[in-house]
Amino acid sequence: MHETATEKHNALSTWLPQCRWFSQKTTPGIKHRLRCIDSIVLPDRKTPSEAVQIEILGFHTDIAEITYVAPIRYTRDQDGTLLCHDATQDECFHVWLLEVVLQNKTVPTSCGRLRGHLTQTTLLHNLDIQRLAVSPLGANASNTSTHIRAFKSVTAPTDYVAKLLRTFSTGTHPESEIGTYLAQKKWPNTPALVGWLEYSPQRDGQGGTVATLHKFIPGSTSLWDFSIDQLAHYRLGFSNLRATAAEVGKLTAEMHQALIDTDSSSAFAPIAPTVLESEASANAMVDHAQNVWNTAKAAQLSPPLRHRIDQVLSHYVSINDALRSAVTSPHTAAYIRVHGDYHLGQILITPESRRIKVIDFEGEPQKTLRERRRRTSVYKDLASMSRSFDYLCFQAHRTGVAQRSATELVRIFLEAYAMESGGACFYPDNEKERMALLNGYMLDKAIYELGYEVHYRPDWIDVPLQALERHLNTGSLLN
Repeated sequence: MHETATEKHNALSTWLPQCRWFSQKTTPGIKHRLRCIDSIVLPDRKTPSEAVQIEILGFHTDIAEITYVAPIRYTRDQDGTLLCHDATQDECFHVWLLEVVLQNKTVPTSCGRLRGHLTQTTLLHNLDIQRLAVSPLGANASNTSTHIRAFKSVTAPTDYVAKLLRTFSTGTHPESEIGTYLAQKKWPNTPALVGWLEYSPQRDGQGGTVATLHKFIPGSTSLWDFSIDQLAHYRLGFSNLRATAAEVGKLTAEMHQALIDTDSSSAFAPIAPTVLESEASANAMVDHAQNVWNTAKAAQLSPPLRHRIDQVLSHYVSINDALRSAVTSPHTAAYIRVHGDYHLGQILITPESRRIKVIDFEGEPQKTLRERRRRTSVYKDLASMSRSFDYLCFQAHRTGVAQRSATELVRIFLEAYAMESGGACFYPDNEKERMALLNGYMLDKAIYELGYEVHYRPDWIDVPLQALERHLNTGSLLN
């Protein structure tokens, strides 16, 4: 199929606002802000007239340009109008992805290049793929994950999870960086990273990760879904969740220990937080909070919610001061690399064996790669998981389960973590510091949640709003 540049531009401008991962849906003038930066046509023996293309798209906001990655199959309707179809569930795209990654290939694009990286070169082999079965894995606002089953002529099928990172930036990406590091350490509590795909806008320039390939864990589900099911269908569900909270605490401590390198020159070496680093962290938190306050102030909400949010906003100065105080107070614990976006949905459980594994080390997608790779307090992860338990109990109550407090689950989680981490360089040696960091990072997370829910899920605003109200009333986000 031959399509003109104008046809492609019109088709993309119509299609993009329908995509979950496109974050600028409500931005006026999409057509005039969009440009095609680069592209590659993938080989397709089955439907060569409608070949899959990987499009690298630039979108100008009022502040900067966002770069998106979009595998697309173009077709025409009965009137001849060009249409776009997402190709992330297309066999052609995944056959190509497996070939490039598993064989360390470099493929030129119109302007740059795409390059496969295999974590273990001993895995290089002739693919011998007869056919693929692909199926989507959940829904995510910032990437697209797919289960791939590769059928071969001799050996048993091989299962992978391919994750396409929809937003592109040059530089080291924590998903591939941490995945490679943990694969080299042979840490067993995460699905092994098989390899990743790198894109470089210029053929001799710096690149960045656009897709990853992990081993698939059969029979697994997210701990979030598993926990909701436990609460909804079993009389002893909450009792079972106590044991789960302890297991998550132990796993989290093991994860943090695995993310430490004794080589002082390593990006995974612990560091002692300096005054400048603490101030930088505090400034970033306060700046982010101010952005959320502005978003919440402008949001169109029901009168009761509007009143409650205005009450919180009236105390924004004291909340900002609490954030700054928690982070800049004297620290005895080292900063290390952390997960960065840690919650129950980022843990897989295999119900039969009860084995749990951590996934998705990309960090918070809306932050820069530099921010996501920055070493920080382990309480960033501990606070994030603690807030996830609060969301769990809220969701269970919404679906008819008796009201439960997350406080007990959080306590069990933190106690199990402490049992495994006592004496570690990243764990504070006094209760005052531990509580200050927990409250500070939980407050930061609740503010983040408020901004997210106001923007994407107004029905969930009550969860972070209740937490912020608790903070104002008691000085703590826990019941």
